[in-house]
Amino acid sequence: MRRAGNIGLAWRFGNHTLAPTFAYSKENDYLSYGLSLNDAIEFNEKNTIFNYGISHNFDSVRHNDGATWSSKDSTEVLIGISQLLSPKDILNIALTYGNDSGYLNDPYRAAEYHPSFFPPNVTTAVPERRPANRNKEILFGSLTHHFDSLNASLEGSYRFHHDSYDVFSHTVAATWHQRLGEHLLVEPLFRFSQQSAASFYTTQFSGPFTSNPAGFHSSDYRLSEFYSLDFGLQITAIVNEHFRVNAGYHRYEMYGLDNTSADMYPQANIFTVGVQFLW
Repeated sequence: MRRAGNIGLAWRFGNHTLAPTFAYSKENDYLSYGLSLNDAIEFNEKNTIFNYGISHNFDSVRHNDGATWSSKDSTEVLIGISQLLSPKDILNIALTYGNDSGYLNDPYRAAEYHPSFFPPNVTTAVPERRPANRNKEILFGSLTHHFDSLNASLEGSYRFHHDSYDVFSHTVAATWHQRLGEHLLVEPLFRFSQQSAASFYTTQFSGPFTSNPAGFHSSDYRLSEFYSLDFGLQITAIVNEHFRVNAGYHRYEMYGLDNTSADMYPQANIFTVGVQFLW
């Protein structure tokens, strides 16, 4: 069971819009407190908006022994710009730098280990071990064009990610925003992502007999080389300027690009329903 919530404010003064936020999330094995502060500065008769912000999460992770807890800290710094290129075109570019530190292992994941004097097909499971620091750099860009004759817009985006685990990923996405009358918004979307494997990822590794081998190692398929597809549809009913109801469907598929078993990669149908209060 997960309980979560967040509260944020937007404070406008001059050409600044300052937005502090507090977030909270609790599960039986994970606790997180998050703080963030973002500012948007308008220039050039509001045709240019410069964004910058910082966030920090104070997390605690419970080990699978059910009793031990370890801390994890995450910090991100963002700078970006939103530029109106024409009455119909908007360009967004953002650069994010982040650092995770502390207990970064997944307590429920194990690595497959083959002690060197065992028969070749005999392995044992050992706890995974990841570096205690992870730096990441993310570059994001999007371009949105409005089609007056269709009362719709097309948004295309690209995201590049690199981190100190030696993971590189590329994501391209497209979303069509279709207005149908005054009270209905229909948004089909498609997303493709591909990433390389972490430097310490392996489906199986060998060494001397031990229950806790040295070095970094993980058999978590999320750190393998793979590509994923995500496509779906969201429909939003705009009841009035303060209240919206939305429902969506996503199909998510993941496929491996190395020797990881295909059975490890999930495929899912995701349905969402929500409400929004705006004021």
